[in-house]
Amino acid sequence: MEKENKRLKASRDYWKEKAEKLIKENEYYKKKAREYELALKIEYSDRPDLYRLFF
Repeated sequence: MEKENKRLKASRDYWKEKAEKLIKENEYYKKKAREYELALKIEYSDRPDLYRLFF
């Protein structure tokens, strides 16, 4: 029983770390997407019809 509990705890810790890593990556890519969208807005500020093609 104790061996099973250790295995389950190790598995839980592994998936917790994996989830935290994915959350951090998700935040990073959300930030990059916002930066890219802002760059496109600035680049196509004089041509809103082209900007609408992207978003």
